[in-house]
Amino acid sequence: MKSLFYKCFNITKHKTLEIQLDYDPRRIELEFWLNIPYRTDHAGINLMLTLFVIFLSIEFYDNRHWDDEKRTWKVYDEK
Repeated sequence: MKSLFYKCFNITKHKTLEIQLDYDPRRIELEFWLNIPYRTDHAGINLMLTLFVIFLSIEFYDNRHWDDEKRTWKVYDEK
């Protein structure tokens, strides 16, 4: 697989956008995948699209980790 493009943008303090475009002539696929996890680590929207030999991934997610016991985002000591 050859990477054609990859960029990661910090939108806000806790929100991140990643865009990735790859090329793989050894695989011919047609696939669409959408995942919207919540109350989990890196919750957000994950969209992946494969058209024949081109793979596109767009992810907009929260860069924090989820604390199941407290039912909120984990807070780390900055020391």
